[in-house]
Amino acid sequence: MRWLVAVLILSTAGCSSGKERERRPRERDGAAATRAPTKRTRDAGAPEPRTPLPEAVLASVQGGVEVDRRGRVVVPRRRLGADGGVREAAQPPQGEAQVRAANDMELLIGDAVATGADGTVELRLPEEGSIAVGPDSVIRVSRFGVNEMLLPRGRLHTKLVTPGRGRRVLKVGAPAALVTIAGTQAVVAVADDGSMRVVAITGGAKIRTAGSAEPIELEQGKMIEVDAEGAAGRVVDAPADVDAQTDSWLAGRREVVARDPAKTVRVLAKRLDVDLGKVGPALDELEARRTRNREILKRSSEARAKRDPQVAKMQQELVENSRALVESTDLARSTVLRILLRLESFQSIRARAGEGAALGPGATQIDELTPRIGEIQKRAESQFRRFPKRPRRPRTGPTPGHGLPKLPPIKGQTQIPRPTPEGAAHQSGESE
Repeated sequence: MRWLVAVLILSTAGCSSGKERERRPRERDGAAATRAPTKRTRDAGAPEPRTPLPEAVLASVQGGVEVDRRGRVVVPRRRLGADGGVREAAQPPQGEAQVRAANDMELLIGDAVATGADGTVELRLPEEGSIAVGPDSVIRVSRFGVNEMLLPRGRLHTKLVTPGRGRRVLKVGAPAALVTIAGTQAVVAVADDGSMRVVAITGGAKIRTAGSAEPIELEQGKMIEVDAEGAAGRVVDAPADVDAQTDSWLAGRREVVARDPAKTVRVLAKRLDVDLGKVGPALDELEARRTRNREILKRSSEARAKRDPQVAKMQQELVENSRALVESTDLARSTVLRILLRLESFQSIRARAGEGAALGPGATQIDELTPRIGEIQKRAESQFRRFPKRPRRPRTGPTPGHGLPKLPPIKGQTQIPRPTPEGAAHQSGESE
């Protein structure tokens, strides 16, 4: 009798499950029109764009100050199409190309700030600290490195805040050298001919010039000058009034260039020719190092899967090649920056001299080198491409571990409750 009842129950369950299967497709078809679109079926304009974080914010704008956005890096965005595919869309620069600066204006990668003869501005950095830009200066947010500013001409005074144990590091690219400021206050000035002066007020700095194989260490309270060809002078004590003394030095160098601009252009053309001969092999070596790294990683992963004893040797080879890769990257990047900034120095001298000024054969040589410089710039942008920083999306799903079932206690094991502060105080009162 019992087996007969069991057979009837199973047959009834089978019939009901068959009816459910027949009903489910119709329910799915009816619910498809009212269901909210998923991430894969959204239209191309559905995802909300995330604006990139600013590299700096303008403050204390005085006098004539302009912002140039023509070199701004376009922001790539991953957008979902109607067919579910992922496409890359570019965000064009917002607003006009050249605008008058105002307080609280944000700077993105590639933006430049130019001050007039009576203009000054302060750049507030996102991680605390600021950069004070002096009159008749041009400063640009670098497209080739993080925490890096380019100074074709003028003066800047850094005031970095270094919370915690570490030190805030800021890189400043100039036509004659690449300066790494590791400390709080420093002054970097670049004249019209590309010569520069570096003062470490508090903290230290490193100067990597074209004429020295190793970077020059500059201690606190010291100053050094580098000429237009990249030759560094003696390290001397810093003056008392650094900003005023530096502005006076810049004015003197400006008068020298104005008296004989053809001589300055001739020196720039010579250095550009030399650097263009170096940058090609430097970029080739960089690409070779990166290819070598990828090959070592692939071989080491295959050897690890096969339990090959040569894995340790491959790891050591990877470490050595990675160190060489860092040196090759620094050398190639500093050379590219020198080329681009020297070209900008030449364009500034030509603009100051005016139309029809006699700049000698050096100007003709630089005009002939300009197409090669454009090719190097495109190649460098592919090698040192830098993406803007974006804010993280807020977490919308459950936190990790949320909703997991609570495991039952192990049999034979006593569960000791974790005492709370109130419980601990109560226990201590009872013990007394």
